[in-house]
Amino acid sequence: MKNSIIAILLAIPVLAIAQEVPSDDATLIFKSRGDAMHVVFHTSTSEQSCEGLTRAAGIYDAELLREKLLPFIAKLQQKANAAVDVLPEGKQTVKAGVPLQVFGQSKWSDKIGKSWSSGQCGPFTQQFTPQAGHTYLALFEFAAGKCGQSVQDITDAAAPTPVEFKPLECSLPRFG
Repeated sequence: MKNSIIAILLAIPVLAIAQEVPSDDATLIFKSRGDAMHVVFHTSTSEQSCEGLTRAAGIYDAELLREKLLPFIAKLQQKANAAVDVLPEGKQTVKAGVPLQVFGQSKWSDKIGKSWSSGQCGPFTQQFTPQAGHTYLALFEFAAGKCGQSVQDITDAAAPTPVEFKPLECSLPRFG
């Protein structure tokens, strides 16, 4: 028993050191804020601008949904969103040191009574080069009838910093 405790105590510092070793990859988190509309993010490491984009995440602002709706309705909506692979947050491991394109857009249509409402926001595409061991946030924000997309380095959660990026002009691709 005594030897087991000593072995565990000796292993704790090793585990802490192992967690501090930066990986060769970076993490990209996808979120949306300000409206409950679905946002779809795509990413690409293609050397050609706006090429090779693949779906990374379907996102919605779950906090806002819970604030606006009765709890049981919000839970039903959350289950419906999950059924079509649209979640409150997405996460993707990306290769560090390789330029990454992040494409975000929102499209919607609703039928209220006999009338239809539809619209879109975006697309926005930014290219940046992730650093090994860093965590990034791609945030799609709705505010005052407008929307935008930003990318921040949130490795130090207490001090998020905007990422230097190259804006790309991508037309609306047809995603299957």
